[in-house]
Amino acid sequence: MSKEWTTDLEGPHQHSLVLGTFVSFLATLVILAMFQSSALVTWSYDLPVSTFSETISRSAEQWHALMEQIGTATFSQTVSDAILNLHDEWPVSE
Repeated sequence: MSKEWTTDLEGPHQHSLVLGTFVSFLATLVILAMFQSSALVTWSYDLPVSTFSETISRSAEQWHALMEQIGTATFSQTVSDAILNLHDEWPVSE
């Protein structure tokens, strides 16, 4: 790694890089939570039993119900089904 490259990441560039990475990560989490809300519910059911697991599962169910009302959960399921259908119809070479 050259010294010039690491020097460019110091100071104000470092802060903008960290902020940009954080914003990208947060946006990805929001998009996943919106379009994969059913997976979030499934994940919450797999949590170990604790004082918080029931609250987390209930919140995930409520979030999924909201995403179904908005339509993002249905859209995601439709796309997943279409991809699976394409995969099932894809010719297999022998």
